[in-house]
Amino acid sequence: MDDENVGIAGSPKPPDAARLTVNPSGTPEAEGALPCGVCGAPNLVNSRFCPQCGSPVGKDADLIARAARAAVPDVVDRMLREKYKDQKSVELETAELIAERTMKWAKALGFFLGIPALLIAAIFSFIGIKTYGDVSATLDKVTVARTALEASQKQLESTQTKGAQLAGEVENAAGRIRKLSEEAATLSTELAGARTRLAAIPQIEQRQRDIEVDLKNIKSYVLRDSSAVPQDRRRKLDTLISQYRTYLNERGLPGPAKVPEVTTEGDRRGMISYYLPDKGQIVIDKRAIDDDGVVLREFTHHYLLSVTPFKMSGEEADAVESTVAFYLPASFLKDPAIGGIAAKNLGHPRRYFVNLNNEKTFAEFESLPREQRPHDGAEILGAMLWNVRDVAGRERADTILIRTWIEFAKPSNKADSVQDFFKLYLRHARTALDQATASRVASVFARRGMPL
Repeated sequence: MDDENVGIAGSPKPPDAARLTVNPSGTPEAEGALPCGVCGAPNLVNSRFCPQCGSPVGKDADLIARAARAAVPDVVDRMLREKYKDQKSVELETAELIAERTMKWAKALGFFLGIPALLIAAIFSFIGIKTYGDVSATLDKVTVARTALEASQKQLESTQTKGAQLAGEVENAAGRIRKLSEEAATLSTELAGARTRLAAIPQIEQRQRDIEVDLKNIKSYVLRDSSAVPQDRRRKLDTLISQYRTYLNERGLPGPAKVPEVTTEGDRRGMISYYLPDKGQIVIDKRAIDDDGVVLREFTHHYLLSVTPFKMSGEEADAVESTVAFYLPASFLKDPAIGGIAAKNLGHPRRYFVNLNNEKTFAEFESLPREQRPHDGAEILGAMLWNVRDVAGRERADTILIRTWIEFAKPSNKADSVQDFFKLYLRHARTALDQATASRVASVFARRGMPL
C-alpha cells in the first residue's frame, strides 16, 4: 500500500477528500477552497457556509456575491443621487440667496465706508500721501519720530532726575549757606563785641587813672578838725564817692576832672552843708559828716554845675537843680529819705531833711513861697521822679533824668520853668520806654497835677 493512500492513523484516505492545510490564523483550509464572498475567509471545498462569518459559500454563493458586489454600488449611488438631488438644489438656492444678500450688504457697507475712505484719501492727498510708498514713507517717518520722541522722553526723564538731584544739592548748599551765614553773624557779633571791648580799653584805662586821681584827691581832703573824723569814715567816703561817680557815669553823666575838697565846720548860720563852686569845696557840718545822703547831695551839686554849663537863674530853675541833687543820691542809695543821721545828730524836728516818698501835688509846690521852693519844693518834685522810678525801674528812670537835665541845662534852652523841665522829661521817657510804660509815666505826672 502506498503512503499516498494511507490516511490518519493508518486508515485509507478518501479519494475525493482534499488535502487540509492550516493558514497563519489557525483556520484549516483545503487545497482548491474558495474564499468567503463576504469576509474573504478561506473555506473547504464542500463547505456550504463560511466558518468565519456564517455566510453561504460555494460556487453559487460566489457568483451571487460577485454579482452583488458589482450591482450594489450602482444602486447605492443612484439612490444617493436621488436622495440628495433636492438637498443640493436647496443648498444651491441658499448659497445664491446668501451671496445676493452679501453683495447687497457689501454695497451698503462699501457706501458707508467709502465716504470715510474718500475723506481719508483726500486728507492723505492734501498732506502729500498719494501712493502706498508715500504711506510707507510716512509710517517710517512716524516710526522715526516716535523713536526720537521716546528718546527725548527718556532724555527728559533723565534730565528731570538730574534736576531733582541738583535741586537737592542746591537745597543742601542753601542750608550750608544759611548755617554759615548764622555762624558769620555770630562771629560778626562776637567781633563787634571784641572791638567794643578793645575800643573801651583806653577808656577803661583813662577811667582807672581818673579814679586813682580821684582817690588821691579824696584822700587829700582838707578836713577841718579832722581829728574828729575817724579813719574808717575816711575810707568809707573814698569808696562811696568812687562808686557814686561810676554809677552816674554809667547813666550818662560824665565825671568832673577834679574831685572837690570836702571840709567840715561847726554851726554856720544854720546851714548843714553847701557847695562852693568857685573854690571847688564841699562844706559839711561835723555832725552830718557820717550821713551818706548829705555828702552825696553836695557832691551831686558839684557834678551838675561843673559838667553841664548851667547858666539859668531863678527860683524855679534852682528848684529843678535841687530836685535832681536830692533825687540822684536817694536813687543811688535806694532810700527815698535823705539826712536821717544828720537830722538826728542836729536835733531836727523831722526825722529826715527830705523824704521823697510822699503824695504831695504840684499845687502844693506852687503854694510855697519862692524862697522855699529850692528845698521844700524839691521834695515835692522829687516825689514825682521817685514814682516814675517805681514805674520804669531805677536805671532807666535815672538815665532819662540825666538826659533831660543835660538838655535842660544847655545855654540855648530858654524854657526854664518846672513845667518845661517835666515836659522835656516826658518826651525823653516816650523815646526811651515802650508805649505802655510811657503812658504810666504820664499818668504819674497827671495824678500829681503837673500841667503838661
